[in-house]
Amino acid sequence: MGYFAKIMDENKKIRDLYEKLLSAPIYSFPNKNSMGSFKPSVTEKHAVYIIYNPKDIVVHVGRSIRGRKGLVQRLNNHLYGNSSFTIECLSGKGKQGSTKGEQYNVSNTL
Repeated sequence: MGYFAKIMDENKKIRDLYEKLLSAPIYSFPNKNSMGSFKPSVTEKHAVYIIYNPKDIVVHVGRSIRGRKGLVQRLNNHLYGNSSFTIECLSGKGKQGSTKGEQYNVSNTL
């Protein structure tokens, strides 16, 4: 396979993954569980994800690459003040920085 064919093949792979991410199920967070703590209802595997604000505008794109609990752990980092998303979108205050009852949405792909 020639150089340009490899580039075109790589571009197709990227487009396919992007389409898969956009068509993935969307989950709301934060969600309080029966114990009163926040637990995102997403995979514990590592993933690429998009966070949408309540107006369906993309406010953050990220990936979980560390942590034993994958995407669940990463979203909890966002909710509890340990991320750039928290600083930029939640005024550095985690779940307390959003308007009361405000829900963000997240979609992910593995």
